[in-house]
Amino acid sequence: MNIQVGKYKLTSSLHDFTVSETKATTQGKKIGTEFESNYSYHPTLVSALENILKRRVMQSDATTLKQLVRDVQESREELQSLLGGLE
Repeated sequence: MNIQVGKYKLTSSLHDFTVSETKATTQGKKIGTEFESNYSYHPTLVSALENILKRRVMQSDATTLKQLVRDVQESREELQSLLGGLE
């Protein structure tokens, strides 16, 4: 499995699910070289998706609770649509 979920990538192995992001180097001789930054490993798909939702909420630019709730709802709706409406 190799699924892009916004700026995050969800991959799997026989043993776990990995949440990662493609980044570019900002220092050294190879500035701009892309690499995978693995953020977390999960035993279940649900756990991996919850981690992506948490990361999106933590990186929200919201300045009010109303905006934050809207960001959470939008992220949940996007993840549900990727799952075909399953919960």
